[in-house]
Amino acid sequence: MAVGNIAYGGKHFVKVVVDCSVIPRLYNLLSNSDEIIRKRACWIASVIAAGNRAEVLALINKNIVPKVIDLLDDTSLHIQRGAVWTIVQLTGAVDATREQTRFVADQGWVEPLCCSVLGSEDVELLQMALRALCDLLDRLGKKKGQGKPDRYSAAIKACGGLDKIKSLQSHTDNLIGRRARDIMANYFETEEDA
Repeated sequence: MAVGNIAYGGKHFVKVVVDCSVIPRLYNLLSNSDEIIRKRACWIASVIAAGNRAEVLALINKNIVPKVIDLLDDTSLHIQRGAVWTIVQLTGAVDATREQTRFVADQGWVEPLCCSVLGSEDVELLQMALRALCDLLDRLGKKKGQGKPDRYSAAIKACGGLDKIKSLQSHTDNLIGRRARDIMANYFETEEDA
């Protein structure tokens, strides 16, 4: 917990945590049998993921991303939230390169996010999941009408995520509904478009 609090203190503190070789230790902590340890390790990963290019690269190089993706299927809502927030940070990181964003996306988080997370009833989890998809499509997707759909839109559709996003358009939470409608309007053909 102390490491998380230090890292949460700001960019300088994240660098200190990274320089102290915390990232290699996260790998094992993210698979720990103790739920609290996995939750806190996710939190630390998300704080580092919000860092600069070098810090994002450090997470990538130490294979933290696949471990975080595994946690999208965790039975604990808190751990799922931590995993999704880490994905949000990695896909929407202002300082991350397109290559880093593409690498993270190609690790296969779209399917578990669409299958396990978009079916949740938790408002906060759904908001974060849709933000991750919006960030991914905004950075790497093709707007509809710009030719053949990109591989990320195709992956969302192939795993049933498109149907879930369609149903979320009428969600009672305004942010969820708006994000789902934005995804549909910008990246997927509808009956009205045909």
